[in-house]
Parts: sequence; C-alpha cells; structure tokens
Amino acid sequence: MVFYTRIKGKVIDEKVSKKGRRYLKVYDGNNLVNVFVEKDSLYSVGDEVDINCVLYTNDVYITEFKG
Repeated sequence: MVFYTRIKGKVIDEKVSKKGRRYLKVYDGNNLVNVFVEKDSLYSVGDEVDINCVLYTNDVYITEFKG
C-alpha cells in the first residue's frame, strides 16, 4: 500500500544508506523519521522542513514526493 503524507520538523542528521541512497533524520517534535531524498535535495542538517512524502508500507520506508 502507498500513502501520501507530510513530514514537518527539523533535520537533525543526514546519512547514506547501504544502497547509496541519501536520507534525512527528521524530528517532528514526537518522533524521529527517516526520509529518503534525492542526492541533489536542498535540505540539510538544521533546516526546518515541510516535506511532501510517499509512505510505502510494503517496504516500510518514506521518500520525498515531488508532485
């Protein structure tokens, strides 16, 4: 299943997965959420973000949605 959602919060860390995909650790005030973004994404550590996302429940990951 796929759900569209929005992640609002502060980027507290930036990582690269084992598969080479860049992701941000975003703290929304209650939870820490990993959001996969494009390599050329303008978001960085310390930014307050409001990211449109797609939540893939089969694979249990969240990715930025540019649509």
